Amino acid sequence: MLTAKKASAQPKRRVISPAETRTQLRLTVDSKFTKSHFSQLFAVLKIRRKNALAEHIIMSFKSKTAQAQIVAFYNNQWLNIPFQSIDTAFVFPLTHEIADELERVGGEAHPIIQTGLEELETATSRFTNECIFIDYKPVAAASSYALPRVMLEFVARSTGAPANVHEIRCDIEEYIEEVSFPVAHPRVMELARIFWEKATAIHVYCAQGGTGLHDRFSRHLHDLMRLEEAGFIDHAIQARDIAEAVALHKSAFFIEKDSAGNRIDYTAAVRGGLCLVPEEQAKEALRTDYQRMVDDGLLMEDAEPFDHLIEACGKIQVKANSILHPEGSQRRL
Repeated sequence: MLTAKKASAQPKRRVISPAETRTQLRLTVDSKFTKSHFSQLFAVLKIRRKNALAEHIIMSFKSKTAQAQIVAFYNNQWLNIPFQSIDTAFVFPLTHEIADELERVGGEAHPIIQTGLEELETATSRFTNECIFIDYKPVAAASSYALPRVMLEFVARSTGAPANVHEIRCDIEEYIEEVSFPVAHPRVMELARIFWEKATAIHVYCAQGGTGLHDRFSRHLHDLMRLEEAGFIDHAIQARDIAEAVALHKSAFFIEKDSAGNRIDYTAAVRGGLCLVPEEQAKEALRTDYQRMVDDGLLMEDAEPFDHLIEACGKIQVKANSILHPEGSQRRL
């Protein structure tokens, strides 16, 4: 006779799968897909309590009946996972369980960091739900634009992929040969992903008009201009898989509305509707913000005029919107 297995007194620790092993699961759903099937699916993926094996489930529906059926039982409390409607699909982010784990990791890391900082006596730290902030004493007068602060972010909304390891050297080492400076090899996000992350953020700012947050925002437009000057923009624009991934990710985790209160469509933006040039009040707010950055010396002696910055972003916008989206036809502006 089978006997029931005694429940463990200690809950199993959740295991978070490495980012490179997570993927997107795409399902085509018809009216025969029931609540039982859905529950079995999540049980197999082991994401409800333990693992995050995928970034999203993307459910495309063959009929309105199938879509309505999912909505009908999804609204119950049996599954606490937020979802977003994108085009004809629902997107269920599967990384929601990582949030608690990252908060736990951040909470454990903070005392270690704080102990080290106390020995240095040059900085303090504080921990929030998602971040550890380190405030340090600047050697020279602190900039009012770039604050003397380092943020360590423990959050599930950022993928950090694709990424590569790059060598980072101190800018000053070529001027002081007598001193040996350290060399770092961090894992950094690929430039194509950086471009689409910044481009879609600028698109949101433009869509929100003067209501968007402009403080310290002009740096994103400056970064795009520098990427263009360095010859990286063409490759980034051609990286359609990354553009679509950014649109999908932001549609699930960074929902924004335009100045009229309508939800911003990231997918439409990366498929020919990208806007990188703000108008009127939004433009003037960025002009003031950019001048603050210049006045604080963050751009050294090579600061471009603001109007040149806007002109460069306009050219990038035209170039990005001229690329065919995956379905093979251009999206009208």
